[in-house]
Amino acid sequence: MSVKISDDNDIFFTGHSNGTIHQWDFKTGQISQTFNSLGKVKKGKTVENLMIWTLCIVDNKFLISGNSKGGLCVWDAKFGVSIKEFKEHEADILTSCMNKETKTVYFTGSDSVICTIQLIQDEWRLTSKFRGQSHDINSICLLKYSKIFIV
Repeated sequence: MSVKISDDNDIFFTGHSNGTIHQWDFKTGQISQTFNSLGKVKKGKTVENLMIWTLCIVDNKFLISGNSKGGLCVWDAKFGVSIKEFKEHEADILTSCMNKETKTVYFTGSDSVICTIQLIQDEWRLTSKFRGQSHDINSICLLKYSKIFIV
């Protein structure tokens, strides 16, 4: 469903249709850790049909996942422990992007609401939420530009 490579290219993460996220080691090709979506684990099994649609990695310390139930989860990437969950969406979170400089993550999806979370003083906080249009948003990207002066 989703794939994200770490900044140092040592590991990558895959999101699956059963609510799990696997961390893979590039060198061995083996799964080194499995993350189970927050609140979804019941007696060793995950909830069926919980799609992990999008993943973001922040400073190789945090993994952020968006799912088909409108939940965004922030994980400790080293230990696979859920740190915080945001439930700002009524429908699937389909895409996300990140500003590395400000440690800000933008996420959106089927309900066309665009939300922003930011790492502020070691805590993830919701910093904005707005609806820009009435249709699904399947892709979002952050553009960085510089001013060019022509003399």
